[in-house]
Amino acid sequence: MEFSPKNLPLNEWLCKTYFSFLSSTITPFDLVQTATRLGYQSLCINDFDGVYGIARAYNDLNYIRTQEQSELKLNYGAEVHLQKDHSDPLLRQKTIVFNVLNTKGYQNLCKLISYTHRESKTEAYISLDKLMDFDLSGLFCIIPMRGALEYFLFHPSKLEALKSKLPTYLAVTKNFHQISDALIPKAYELAKRFDLPIIFSQDCFMLHRSDKSFHDVLLTIKNNNTLSENLTAFFPNGERSFHTKEQFWHIFKNFPKAQESFQHMFELNQQANFCLSSLKYQYPKEMIPAGYTPQSYLEDLSFKAAKERYNGHIPAKVVHSLTRELDLIEELNFADYFLTVWDIVDWARSQGILCQGRGSAANSAVCFVLGVTSCDPAVFDLLFERFISKERG
Repeated sequence: MEFSPKNLPLNEWLCKTYFSFLSSTITPFDLVQTATRLGYQSLCINDFDGVYGIARAYNDLNYIRTQEQSELKLNYGAEVHLQKDHSDPLLRQKTIVFNVLNTKGYQNLCKLISYTHRESKTEAYISLDKLMDFDLSGLFCIIPMRGALEYFLFHPSKLEALKSKLPTYLAVTKNFHQISDALIPKAYELAKRFDLPIIFSQDCFMLHRSDKSFHDVLLTIKNNNTLSENLTAFFPNGERSFHTKEQFWHIFKNFPKAQESFQHMFELNQQANFCLSSLKYQYPKEMIPAGYTPQSYLEDLSFKAAKERYNGHIPAKVVHSLTRELDLIEELNFADYFLTVWDIVDWARSQGILCQGRGSAANSAVCFVLGVTSCDPAVFDLLFERFISKERG
């Protein structure tokens, strides 16, 4: 596919929000709103040492979609420190980005982040050697054009080990500053030496160029000194901010193998298929006998218990109630919940502990036959929808 200013699918893979405390000026809402209005295909939030900003951005994007049309896709990740160098200038800190491809990758990222905080909340880190012990499946790595790039220039064996562990990309950023841009040829040299794909990034810490002064103040507060004492910590300009599609194209179109880099960015977005909406609580399966699903086990348990309750003959009214309730429980995928409550009640009574289901659960025939509640559906006209209904999910 040949890319041009008109058909360039803009995918930004390095974005920080103000959940990277005192390191970014961008709110999650402004981030997704700006990307939407600039016509970005996707953006990836990877705050420092945590997934703090992604839930807020996810909710904000859902809200924006109720107000205006948005085709923006959110991708997720985190930027992790390899050393305790959090007090160094941002451009010198040795950090690499792990972005999520699927649910397994998100699980592994959360495990990794939990380990990085083993000693400190404010100085989370993991050594490269220890990193090699982790399951990194479902993730890919991006090396920003900052401190980690310089680190790998002097420790090539570490980069080789990282590349062997998971897909690894180098991010090239154009800052229009002599010192920062001096890393661009070094990035290409490293990519050629280790056969690493290159992607382009704005490495966003600000929303607009005009936010540069605000960002300087944040960094000064973070370092607990004065503006004049903090000059070496500042970015040289406001280029680490969002650009229009036309500006992005103009900046990177003449870079070596630019079309190939645009293609990598496009393909990564296609491969990343994780969304926060896919996260659901997974009930333990230990109580489910072999050959059963949670739903089939609940149905079997309910009718067997009903036979015991009614001395072998279940009234037609109760059969109707049980069937209707079990159908709705299956539709809403609530079988695990009922089994969990039954398991708790069953254990409590086996230990001589008094317990009783209460509230709207008393309207359930399933709860009655399982011994959770005491309102007999053969005697009372129960309204199950007071407890659970399709409308309330």
